Amino acid sequence: MSGGLLYSDIVGTCYHLVQASEAGVLNEASKLDDELRIVEIFGKSFVNVDTTSKSGIERAIKLGFIESGYTDIVFSPQITSASFLFNEKNQG
Repeated sequence: MSGGLLYSDIVGTCYHLVQASEAGVLNEASKLDDELRIVEIFGKSFVNVDTTSKSGIERAIKLGFIESGYTDIVFSPQITSASFLFNEKNQG
């Protein structure tokens, strides 16, 4: 298990935090949702956005992801793109 997966497992299983990563859109239908929702995957909660790709981050911004308050933690290797998710009121 990689460090990222281990950390995701810990925050999901032990701390019960709602996460944003690519896992929220593993179900192809979730990529087409026109509204945000929380999905359960193996007992962990994820928002139905992909914060690991530029197109996923653009979709998240369009859907008002950060303003929704649905997520507790965001995982993304796209540091620059992911910074646009946040604003003065909703800081990362």
